[in-house]
Amino acid sequence: MTSPSDDRSHLPEPAGLNRGFLLIACLALPIIAVTLFGYRMFIAEEVEAEVIGHSWARRIGVDTLDWAQGEGRCDRIPPALKDIQKKPDDPENCTFRYTAWVETSHKEVSGNSLQPEPYWPEVETSDCTEMGCTRVGFKLERYHLTLRGPDGVEHDCKLSQEKWASLKLGSKPKGKSSLFMERIACRSFDLD
Repeated sequence: MTSPSDDRSHLPEPAGLNRGFLLIACLALPIIAVTLFGYRMFIAEEVEAEVIGHSWARRIGVDTLDWAQGEGRCDRIPPALKDIQKKPDDPENCTFRYTAWVETSHKEVSGNSLQPEPYWPEVETSDCTEMGCTRVGFKLERYHLTLRGPDGVEHDCKLSQEKWASLKLGSKPKGKSSLFMERIACRSFDLD
């Protein structure tokens, strides 16, 4: 005879291992392994690199005021636009022309040292606002520094002009390098 305290019929059956838990465990192990590998890949060590080269390029676009084509819903097109025409295959949409500054040419200059200092190319513009007029357009400048790491491998670093100009040939700034990828982290160098 069993005592009332030994009666366990009201308790649920003991469950086996939860399948969801096994699935999570099976997925977690590879994720942990990849994370540790990735961490090792990007861990950085302090290195010293030698500055072995400078290069720069500056580009100026020349924009011309000209006609451009557009397309949009007919009920949303401002009436000041030119040559508004409904599209035959889609009467809710229209094509139109409008004036816009469009880059039609550019000039670029470049150099491979600190001297002469980087300069902008000269461009001729008319600086008026009538059709066919020209103006100075988009400007782009790039500054690259070539560093030789302690292993003799050369690395190209894109920098601001200020940092680029602050380093002379032969100087040896300190910075970080990935242990696994053996790649210099350009932004980590004390380039002031």
